[in-house]
Amino acid sequence: MGVMRRRLWGILLIAALAVPAIGTAQGQAIRVGLAVGIKGDIAVYGDQIRNGFLVAFRQFNERGLIMIDPIIADTGGSREGAIDAFQKLIRRDEVAVILGPVLSSQAFAADPLAVQARVPVVGVSNPAKGIPEIGPTIFRISTPEAAQIPKEIATAKKVLHLERVVILYDNADDSTVSGYRAFAGELEKNGIQVADTITFDRGGSDFSEPLGRVKAAAPQAIIVSALAREGTLLLTQARRLGISVPFIGGDGLNDASVLAGAGAAAEGLIVGAAWVPSAPSAVNLKFYSAYKDTYKREPNQLAAQAYAGAQVVAEAIRRARLAGGEDIRTQRSRITQALKTIKNLETPLGRISITSARDVDQPRTYVAVVRGGRFVELTSPW
Repeated sequence: MGVMRRRLWGILLIAALAVPAIGTAQGQAIRVGLAVGIKGDIAVYGDQIRNGFLVAFRQFNERGLIMIDPIIADTGGSREGAIDAFQKLIRRDEVAVILGPVLSSQAFAADPLAVQARVPVVGVSNPAKGIPEIGPTIFRISTPEAAQIPKEIATAKKVLHLERVVILYDNADDSTVSGYRAFAGELEKNGIQVADTITFDRGGSDFSEPLGRVKAAAPQAIIVSALAREGTLLLTQARRLGISVPFIGGDGLNDASVLAGAGAAAEGLIVGAAWVPSAPSAVNLKFYSAYKDTYKREPNQLAAQAYAGAQVVAEAIRRARLAGGEDIRTQRSRITQALKTIKNLETPLGRISITSARDVDQPRTYVAVVRGGRFVELTSPW
């Protein structure tokens, strides 16, 4: 995929502002790579992530907090696309740090290139187990599903009085397989019977066969670990087949595109959530209003995570006290070290820190349910 290098506000937001910035004595911008999928099916995630990045960087540049030159590399939805994007950002564009990629499977494929080149990477949407372990320059601010699913299953068990479920999962994606394993473990811990476990391949369109097995098993709920496209199809086709029990979804179903695509079929969908629109913090309110004012639509969790990731990167650049004229190896090294010092940063996700394992510490997470076509915090039966 080609890398689209440009001053992005002039096209997507506003003209770039040549504002002197903290840590950039002569106003020289630090190049930040944004590895996002903005074409094809992955765009349902990539658009929101890109937009969250740009809202944040626009604010930082306008306020003179830091001067950042974001460079977008379109990864598409494949591992190969992510590898190509990383190679161009690292070698041709010589970015100081990379935000992305969108999918965990892409991170497992492309992040090793950054490790080899000693480029820091901050993943904002990579919930699969093992992401930070890829290497010493890999960081993550997206809460892993393994940390969210215990609360999701415990809440669903309490609210729905769950005793018997069926699991459906995409066995072709690292994040959905990781989500399946986390779900299976928590169901066992909670004494919930799994009547059947059914796999499917990413990219399919007709789910009548697996849904027929679901219907025959007569579960109280359906556990689904899938990406947004397949999750939307499963919801709509299940309702057409007369399957009315609740869906309990993994991270991939926590997306506005699922609500738009499934419509009424998404009502009652339960997901673990790192963010809800109603979170009352000043930072979240500022993010929410800026995003909606800019794009004329509500942000989703991925946009919030992207904004938080941009905050983390900007804070690391500030702490690294870069003047903008250093050689790229120095910039990369100092940002990597500064990322390790991020503690108690106020973001739309709440207060987050980077742990010694380069993973996120996010004390506040949520369980959300679709009611009236929107994700709201699940606190009681419906």
